[in-house]
Amino acid sequence: MNIHYGYKVVRKGNRGFVSTIRTPSKVTYRINQWTEPNKGKGALAVFSRYKDAEEFIAACCQRGKLYACQYVQHKGKAPYQSNIIGKVFASMVKLTRWYGE
Repeated sequence: MNIHYGYKVVRKGNRGFVSTIRTPSKVTYRINQWTEPNKGKGALAVFSRYKDAEEFIAACCQRGKLYACQYVQHKGKAPYQSNIIGKVFASMVKLTRWYGE
């Protein structure tokens, strides 16, 4: 497993954290636990650079929480087109540390 380090923007959900952008997969993230996409739902999105994650929050997700994460990069074709700078697709994500106040 080739682990990369990046950043995930999430919001508080009922049983953990969820993506700031509503997706049909409804994946729940938890601190220090690996999260995988639901079967048949593609990949998870993370940011490879802190600056890009911060700019994403400022542009559209002011209520988003920024976490450092570990991820395994998605292999194969991107599940969808994205014009968001710095976004990469992952097959597994683990939230590790909150970058909050």
